[in-house]
Parts: sequence; C-alpha cells; structure tokens
Amino acid sequence: MLRPLSTLVGRGGRRPGWGLLVLFLTFCQSTKVLDEKTGRAAGAKTDGPSGYYFDDMARYLGGFDIPSDSKLAPFTQGPEYAQHRNSMAVFWEKTRAHSITPVSEWRETTLFRNPNGTVCREDRPAIYPMSGADLINLYNICPYASEYVMVALEKAGDIPHPENQTAQYYRNLSDMRAVIGNIAQRNYFSSVFMRAKIVNNREIPGIAPVLLAFASGLGWRIVDMEKFHLGEGGKVIIDEVTSEQKPRGVRIWFRVEGEKRLRSLTYIEQYLNAQSAEQT
Repeated sequence: MLRPLSTLVGRGGRRPGWGLLVLFLTFCQSTKVLDEKTGRAAGAKTDGPSGYYFDDMARYLGGFDIPSDSKLAPFTQGPEYAQHRNSMAVFWEKTRAHSITPVSEWRETTLFRNPNGTVCREDRPAIYPMSGADLINLYNICPYASEYVMVALEKAGDIPHPENQTAQYYRNLSDMRAVIGNIAQRNYFSSVFMRAKIVNNREIPGIAPVLLAFASGLGWRIVDMEKFHLGEGGKVIIDEVTSEQKPRGVRIWFRVEGEKRLRSLTYIEQYLNAQSAEQT
C-alpha cells in the first residue's frame, strides 16, 4: 500500500538527490483519547499476527498498567517483569526530575518567549536528524508540533513479542533498560552503547521498542504502528514484515489528552553524510 508524503524543506534522512519527506497530518473529529469500553486508545489497531494492541505494548515496555483483558497481561505476572516494572518506575522518576521538568521549564520561560516569533508551532513538523532514540527531548522541546520526524543510523526494528518469555528475552529487556537509562542519567544516548545493546538485540529489536516505551511515559496513547520503506519519489510503502529495502522506518500514530488531532512520529533509518545533507 502506498501512502503519500508531503515534501519538507529539510536536510537529512535521504540518499543523494532525495528530499526528506514526511507525512500528511491526519485530523480526527473525535475528542476522545481513550475508548471507554476497552480502556485503550480510541481507534487503537491490533498487530495482525499477534492481536496485541500497540497501546498495550507501549505500556508494557514503559512499565505501566495495561488492561486486564490484554493478551499481554499473562506476561506481566512473573518476577522478571516485576523487576522491569520497578526499574522503569525508577527510570521515569529520574527522567521527570532531571530531564522532563527542567526542559519543560526552559521551553516555557525561554524558547516560547523568543522575540523573533513563535517556534515549535502546531502547524509545523518537528525534525530531529541524528536523533538516535531521543524522543523525550524532542517532544518536550516541541510538544505541539503537527508531527515528528526522527532520522538516525540505528535500525528501526519492530515490536517485541513477550510470549517468547525466554531467559534471553529478559536479558534483552534489561539491555533496553540499560540504554534508555542514559537519558535519566545524562540526558543523551551513547551511540556505541546503543549499537551494542539495541542494534544487536534480537528479542527487543531496534529503536521501535524504545520509542514505544518512551511514548507511554510521555502520555501518548498509541493508535497504530506501521513499518515502511521509502520508494521512488518518496512514496511510503507499508511493509507487513521488516523490509530490507532502505530507507526504511517505523511510524507511530498517537493521540494525547485534550486534543482532536491524530499525530504521528516517523523514525527513518538512514545514514547521514555530506551528500545526503545537501540542499536540492
């Protein structure tokens, strides 16, 4: 299936001669963020092969409560997940104190009082080249952007599948926590550490699980997640399985409380160099 992209005046995330392309913003008429019947994001889609709600998956990875009828619920009962949940609670406490709160205060007192005009507008996308998985800073600096585009070298990955429940799965879940702990401690990611703990992580693959975990802690309710690669002319080609074609990526559709908008986060796995940063 092909999805059109709007051309953005940008500089990264493309092969030589390609523009960085981003999605048309889709507006939703409903003001509901949660479906009263299911307790999940309004309009939340399932992952076809497993039946998981992406909203459930985000909350599972982020260490938050999930609905009791979730297919993930049985995988939250053991001591290994209890350790994950406790560790994530510490992570979120540190992240809010050392990153989210100070960045939000700086945004309101300095960035949003820019005498040269409004920045991070609601009708413009927020772009973060060479981002790694740093969604927390991107969102807290520009919480009202129409959409978010992140471009980095690390593989986009896929959602994990907790039904594996192997010792290796829980080791890899611990590896994911070790990586995102950099944000709580230093407010940045180590590229070498990410390659060792995420790129080579088979059970919790790539950047996508980290983005889902972060999204849950930022208050996002996930409606859908898609894997894609960019075809000729910047066409988004939705992939049922992880594509070997590049540039490839993942796109997360989400809502936040109090808004009508259905917004998106697009992560593009793409090497950036001098040629890919040339303006065309």
